[in-house]
Amino acid sequence: MPTARTLAGRLLAACGTLLIAAGIVAWLTGGFAASLGPLRVSATDPARLFMEGCFALLAWAAVTREHPDRRAALIVTCLVMAYYVALVAESSTRRVGDGHEYIAMARQLSALRRPSVSRREIDTVAGEMAALPGYGPTDLRDPTLVAADGRQDFRHFWLYPLVAAPVLAVVRATGLHWNDAFTIVNIALLGVFAWCALSTLGTSATILLACSPIIWWIDKAHIEVFNFALLATALVLCRKAPRTTLLLLGVLTAQNPGFALILVPVAAGLLWTTRGTKRCGLAAAAAGAGLIAAMHPAYYFWRFAGPTPPDTKRSSAGLRSTP
Repeated sequence: MPTARTLAGRLLAACGTLLIAAGIVAWLTGGFAASLGPLRVSATDPARLFMEGCFALLAWAAVTREHPDRRAALIVTCLVMAYYVALVAESSTRRVGDGHEYIAMARQLSALRRPSVSRREIDTVAGEMAALPGYGPTDLRDPTLVAADGRQDFRHFWLYPLVAAPVLAVVRATGLHWNDAFTIVNIALLGVFAWCALSTLGTSATILLACSPIIWWIDKAHIEVFNFALLATALVLCRKAPRTTLLLLGVLTAQNPGFALILVPVAAGLLWTTRGTKRCGLAAAAAGAGLIAAMHPAYYFWRFAGPTPPDTKRSSAGLRSTP
């Protein structure tokens, strides 16, 4: 006799499949409506139907596949990423916070240029960004961040834009919105986290974290998803792949030196508890993480003779952050 868990799983799977099928029909037909006596059924928003269907299937996975094998983990990861795509389709592209800085640096790097902009380039870059739907006019000038060579730097580091730059080069070539490059990178980062976490945390905890409030930032050119995904992935891999953990924490610390408060004790703890030949490999990974983390202060020492951007206090006023 089927258990309550089995029945709930079957019901959720049926609902999810039906909603996704309805979404496909609505997408192909432009929406439909049907009446069965007093009952009226309409489906006019394919993205919402896909989103609800993926959510139902994720609930099915949480109920019936708590400890997934490799194949089930791949299915759950694909469902999580499909859920993200549906959420993005329901959202409207817009700039938030200091997103224009990340976009400007990624634009420069995608064209194989330095992340800073020259006096001649700054108006061109600002004009291109102002033409993007949802962005509008932005002022890239900050006199406190003009280096001796006259080029305008930014208060945020360029590592996250560097990750997005190859995708942005393709996005610009195909005429898509520049913001889509960051959306693709964000979805990929969270997808990698989900894949790595499923074997360690199980399905329920992974879905809870992957579908937490971080989803609001998926289609934003901002650092939150980068920080969350890399930190979460590093922590779930700490026992299985400690060297990868250290390198991920090194990348995070390069983007935001505050993550040194996590990198240093984690590296010390792993080295303390590791013995034999594995310790040599771990020490090499720790040294590599340190070198990666040193990119941030090295860059600003080169540009402004200090480990951080000048006049940092000004950027901390209000709601601005300095990753």
